[in-house]
Amino acid sequence: MEIPHEIVEIAIEGYHKQLQFLSDLEQKKQLMINLPLIAKDYGASKVIPDFTYKECVKLVMQKFNFLSVYELREAYRQFYTGRTQATGAEMYRGEFNAANLGRVLAAYAKKRKSIITKYLNIKQQLRIQHQEKARKQRQKAEFEQQFPKLIEQAKYQLQHWQQVKFFWYQAAMKRGMMQLELGEGQAIFELAQQIAAKVLSIKQESPTAALKKRLGIDHNPKIIARKLAVWTKLLGKPLPQL
Repeated sequence: MEIPHEIVEIAIEGYHKQLQFLSDLEQKKQLMINLPLIAKDYGASKVIPDFTYKECVKLVMQKFNFLSVYELREAYRQFYTGRTQATGAEMYRGEFNAANLGRVLAAYAKKRKSIITKYLNIKQQLRIQHQEKARKQRQKAEFEQQFPKLIEQAKYQLQHWQQVKFFWYQAAMKRGMMQLELGEGQAIFELAQQIAAKVLSIKQESPTAALKKRLGIDHNPKIIARKLAVWTKLLGKPLPQL
């Protein structure tokens, strides 16, 4: 059964305004003010002794201080409107005491627990999503800063076109760091196709898995073409000869 939106809102607001967030003195003050009003509004007709109020205050502070002051009233509202069930929580003959107070609050707290658990799970998911988004933004900013330096280092450090990272092609094109002249892209792709065919042929002919592993060159022409484009256009290296 779906819980009404207003009840969910009250529980979430109460979570952020728990009695335990107040000092002990302020908790006692709030409870001594509000408990008599709640008791009267929900059926207490007898004069309530001071020791009963003190007992009720002690009960709430020890066992239900994770609720807000307003939720104490909400617990009674839900009980008397049938939204929560609590055996023995009625004020028989108009008598308000710690026993019936505890049963009403326990019933409300049980229902509230599922609301808060779901709320905290959603809050945690949003926090993780926010952290992940922030992490990606940092990585993007770092990559923007480091990519040109990375390419400059690669000009001197890389010894073979196979060492080129596949994503460098798209990164360079996106940032306007590399342009292919008319017909140049087609020529590079045709060379890539020849290399791919040769690599595939060697792989198929190699007798052992160990040799195949040593020949771990990708035989996808598209991947090879992009690496070759970066190799010659961005790093200024000569294309390989077959």
